[in-house]
Amino acid sequence: MSAYFESYDISGTRTSPAGIGTLVIDVPFSPDYVKVDFQGGILSPADDYPYRYGRDSIYWDLATIIPDQKYQLTIMWSTYTERKFYYRTSRLTVDPV
Repeated sequence: MSAYFESYDISGTRTSPAGIGTLVIDVPFSPDYVKVDFQGGILSPADDYPYRYGRDSIYWDLATIIPDQKYQLTIMWSTYTERKFYYRTSRLTVDPV
């Protein structure tokens, strides 16, 4: 993967408690690739399961701050259980094979 992304890559994981939350990430390049999704299963203890009445959701939005120079990736979630999510925003430096 490093041949494709090199230094134009921002990624990580975060554990979100049950509830609503937002994470904003500054992106200092023009991204070609954005991925945000839940990783693995529910992290809440088994005795918390009866309190889960809805579906866990995650959304993202990419906003232009300065065209071709700076962007912001906003990740929003609404979860009924504790979950871990993964995010990546990258610029491809070579054409994919």
